[in-house]
Amino acid sequence: MFLWKASGDGGFDGSRLTGFQLPAPIVSTGSRLTLWLLSDYAVSGQGFKAVYEALPSYTCGNPGQLQNGHQQGSTFNIGDKIRYSCSPGYVLEGHTTLSCLATSAGNAAWDFPLPYCRADDGCGGTLRGQSGVITTPNYPSEYNNNADCTWTILAEPGDTIALVFSDFQLEDDYDVLEVSGTDGSSQWSLAICRISSSP
Repeated sequence: MFLWKASGDGGFDGSRLTGFQLPAPIVSTGSRLTLWLLSDYAVSGQGFKAVYEALPSYTCGNPGQLQNGHQQGSTFNIGDKIRYSCSPGYVLEGHTTLSCLATSAGNAAWDFPLPYCRADDGCGGTLRGQSGVITTPNYPSEYNNNADCTWTILAEPGDTIALVFSDFQLEDDYDVLEVSGTDGSSQWSLAICRISSSP
């Protein structure tokens, strides 16, 4: 496993994750993070589960739209509530209602992570909002062979993104998760997770 870090010259370092050892938390240097999962044709592991959270710079801000879902509420000040639901064929994971609360640090934050809408075989997508969960398809059961999934997490301009794994089991050396981030003026790219194999 090696780790990429965003560099000031527009290039980036990244993480290529494989095996069964739980990776250390990853924090972006910008507001976009991309994950790309690619698996080979044979053996699969249980996959991974990671929680992401946008680390706000000063306000609650828009927690984000759900891919394949609906948001009710358009103000994001302390005391405001946002309600979420999913389109037919998708299941909501997380809390249906988020509330903007004042924190002891003197700023504002949503009380729960952003929920997400998942299909039974969901693989990849663009995620927005304060927080959420990313898992491999079929988690905690084995992910599919030949998986090729890319997740992109977008945070508010000026924010960074923390990625913390609570489980990690990929076929050692053949299935990999690559995580990359860039220094963008208004976006952060979260990880590319790619699983691949050699013949």
